[in-house]
Amino acid sequence: MLTDAGVATVTTQLDHALAALEKALAIDRSDRKSPSAAASTDPALVRAIGGVLAIIGTVLARSDVVPLGELARLFELYAAISTDDDPDVGAIVVAWSGMIANAAGQGA
Repeated sequence: MLTDAGVATVTTQLDHALAALEKALAIDRSDRKSPSAAASTDPALVRAIGGVLAIIGTVLARSDVVPLGELARLFELYAAISTDDDPDVGAIVVAWSGMIANAAGQGA
């Protein structure tokens, strides 16, 4: 129902982010200065970082620093802004936002 209304689910967001990562990995990286730059777009690494961010967000929420849902919304806002400059970065951050929203029980 949400997808029909044009609202992307967490799974859809993650799928888009992973597709962007796979596309980025297919690009020739000979112009990159650091070999670690290629590793930073590894889908498993993106998922691992997203999981860690969800854990950190949970700790912050339990300490009444910021609710987990609010943290997800902040990541989503940052992703929207980042997409203008670098769509791949935006896709990664929106995936993290979705993972955090899912941890908050807001994911679909």
